Amino acid sequence: MPISITSPAERMTLSLLACLAAIGCAGTGRKNMPSSGPEPPLVARVETTPNTVGPPATVGHDVKLQTTSDARIVAITQFDCSKSEDYDANAKSAVPGLSTWRAGGPGGATWNATDLTCFAKIQTSCEAGELRAVLHVGQRSAGVQTLALSRAGEQHAEIVVPENIWRRGLDPKRTGPALPFSTAVFSLRAEVYCEKPLEVAPGIGPYRDVSDYSSFLAGFGSGE
Repeated sequence: MPISITSPAERMTLSLLACLAAIGCAGTGRKNMPSSGPEPPLVARVETTPNTVGPPATVGHDVKLQTTSDARIVAITQFDCSKSEDYDANAKSAVPGLSTWRAGGPGGATWNATDLTCFAKIQTSCEAGELRAVLHVGQRSAGVQTLALSRAGEQHAEIVVPENIWRRGLDPKRTGPALPFSTAVFSLRAEVYCEKPLEVAPGIGPYRDVSDYSSFLAGFGSGE
């Protein structure tokens, strides 16, 4: 049956009911809407700190060591020679060595030398194998010492060089004003033939990885 609406109050009531039924009424919907615009999409937030962003700081350092560090397993840390009569085998050193130019000859050159003893301290990470020290005076071979390796760490090499051997390696005399002493280059090459922890040797891998080289210039004078 049709409803008869005659009064203004009834019309207002009906309009309000129609509003509630059709659009949920502005009062109810307004409670869930923000006052500053539409709600942004829901995004998960992850709190980060410098320690959790990217790899740890130590990783970069390790990579650098693995890719750019020197892979050599042997290094000569000391090399010198002296008169055999001045060499102290217990101290593994001599005072002064030929490389210091602090002896009694002109300009600090060694004076009246006869037999020489050359000595070296050599560090290696090889734990089992063989260490070979090869000595040259000038372009002449002056001696070889082979050491058996049973542990990593510092090794000591000593090579006695008779006078007639080292004199063959003296630099040739040059034209011009004569110096009051003769000179010679002493050089030492250390090579490792390793079985543990890695099997390496000259000819297996880059040569520089299993060898090291050191040299110095010495002066020799003589007279009364």
